[in-house]
Amino acid sequence: MNKKKQINESTIKGNASLVLGLLSLILFLMPYLTIPFSIMGIVLSSKQNKHYKTSNATAGLILSIIGLVIGAVLGLITLFVGAFVSTLM
Repeated sequence: MNKKKQINESTIKGNASLVLGLLSLILFLMPYLTIPFSIMGIVLSSKQNKHYKTSNATAGLILSIIGLVIGAVLGLITLFVGAFVSTLM
């Protein structure tokens, strides 16, 4: 019974990383939210995979990395476009 409770408690990090990865993809147009959610998802899934590998943690890791890349690219595009437009005025 103790082992089952420990496994259930340890999968919480994997589930949380999956939710954060999904949120980072859903909110990709807001880099100020996407990047922190992605980083938290990556950290939680890596901690989960150290103790007990689950498919949710692996999916959360993949989604968080994709969200981080998309958020970073869109954030940089926003900065460059903002800098370019400000030089035109």
